Amino acid sequence: MLIGALEQAEQDFQRALTANVECMACYQSLAEIADRQGNTEKALSYLVTAKRKAPDDPEILFQFGKVCLERNLLEDAVPALTKAVALKPDHEQYVYVLGSANVAKGNLSQAASLFSRLLKKRPQDPILQYAIGAVYYLQGKYPEAESALKRSLQAQPDQVAASYYLGLTYDAVGRDDEAVALFRDLLKSHPDHGPSCVKLGGILLRQHEYDEAQRLLEHAVSLDPGSVEAHYQLGLLLRRLGRTADSESQFAESRRLETERRTQADIRLRLLLPD
Repeated sequence: MLIGALEQAEQDFQRALTANVECMACYQSLAEIADRQGNTEKALSYLVTAKRKAPDDPEILFQFGKVCLERNLLEDAVPALTKAVALKPDHEQYVYVLGSANVAKGNLSQAASLFSRLLKKRPQDPILQYAIGAVYYLQGKYPEAESALKRSLQAQPDQVAASYYLGLTYDAVGRDDEAVALFRDLLKSHPDHGPSCVKLGGILLRQHEYDEAQRLLEHAVSLDPGSVEAHYQLGLLLRRLGRTADSESQFAESRRLETERRTQADIRLRLLLPD
């Protein structure tokens, strides 16, 4: 929908809501429009009101949980999505997003159970194979991760995320040559995938391929100046090259970003008071 059409739709729903403050469809539609406009804070404000008025509506709970997940408000996302799934256990989108929220929260066993449940219905689905493969990787179940991620890529070869996690899996078990080949191939088609630049740069650093590693790590920092790992790996490389002052500068930035990340996590508050 074009920007003008979204703005017109927003005005129409605002008028409808003014005429009827109990119009749940208005709150949901206004939240969806705000989300599509990239304003998740505004979307959440509509959904907070809708959830208070209709606390057992599964679609409102789902939308609320999904926007909370987008905003990294996990303490609110998981309970809302869990309740939505309890109300509509066969709704596959609800189950998938709840699985994703559990991954973000670190509830890996619960996430694996949810994705496995969906795979029983759609065993060839490449996205589901990727999702459970990523969870297996995070659990340290590397053979299972490799199998699932390969199945995902066989069904849908040009997947950045599945390729990246397969590369991580190879790296985790010491299969450096396979990891390097995979990351190089991924970066040929997606040269600005920062996480792959960091991982490939780190492996090449271990292999003393300093020129290519430096190019990749500097590119990773330019793509994402907030990457803790990119600054840290670049610091290691510069120390190897004898550039002590530059190395310490990168380490200092990595520490600063890590402290900032911890602080943000510590001050993250629940959006709502307990029901």
